[in-house]
Amino acid sequence: MALLTLDIGGSAVKYAVWKKQKLFEQGDFPTPATRQPFFDKVKEIKEQLSTSYDLQGLAVSCPGEIDEEKGSVGGISFVPFLHMVPIQDTLSQAVGLKVSLYNDANSAALAEMKLGIGKKADHPVFVIVGSGIGLALVKDGKVVLDTANELEQVDKIITDFTRSIIGITASPVQTAKIVALKKFKLPSSIDGKEVFELAENGDQVASDQLDTMFRSLAEILLVVNRSLSPEFIGIGGGITNNPVFIPSLKKSLSELLNEDSSLLSWIKEGALENKDDDNVLLKIKTCKFKNDANLIGAALHFEEKYK
Repeated sequence: MALLTLDIGGSAVKYAVWKKQKLFEQGDFPTPATRQPFFDKVKEIKEQLSTSYDLQGLAVSCPGEIDEEKGSVGGISFVPFLHMVPIQDTLSQAVGLKVSLYNDANSAALAEMKLGIGKKADHPVFVIVGSGIGLALVKDGKVVLDTANELEQVDKIITDFTRSIIGITASPVQTAKIVALKKFKLPSSIDGKEVFELAENGDQVASDQLDTMFRSLAEILLVVNRSLSPEFIGIGGGITNNPVFIPSLKKSLSELLNEDSSLLSWIKEGALENKDDDNVLLKIKTCKFKNDANLIGAALHFEEKYK
């Protein structure tokens, strides 16, 4: 069986054919602003690939809170057309294929738990860095879909607060937009890769903003680790391909842990004061599939859903 699998992001939609546990025909296109151009582009890609593959379904990874019974995507994201009205049935009709929907962070976690760094793990947490910051929880080796029921109320407040408030400056996509604006350019004129190149060449604006990004990521990891006490934290997203990413992140974590910051005081003196202090020590693993994780996880979810 071959599937068309999509990963819908804030700036681009990645696609591929999933067959025999491998990805083929990978490509991408800019994320449309509205739903109909998105449908038209996916239908065009499906018709092109159908000349070489017997496509049996469409597996979709996307941001938001997925309700497959209603075929809807709740919440908010950088892709507004996902959240207007239920999308699953209309997308299925547009492309002529059965459709599955799965949250992007959960897709990455599912790929890693089945085929990557999470095999045989029991309760890791996955933090996926992209246009936003995705968080996926695992319990008893299974990706948790209803996180609200699995977290104590204080833990949910802390993790949601951290992702929403710090998440913008922690995203390489948003960091690039901030750098562009500070240079009085259009937000889309600089991407994440260029920010690193600018910083390497001595650009102070880019360098300062990257410092902010790594500190924000370090704060997110610290709060997630403190509140959830995971087996390990898997870091995913295309940015992990950059060889300076993990060393820079660990440097920011070390600096943060060695300072008397308000964040640490809040954690230590607040609702988490009874947690074991050893939980401050993070065990970080880089995800195996990086840019491909969401495509793979979406396809694996389709296979589970439709057997």
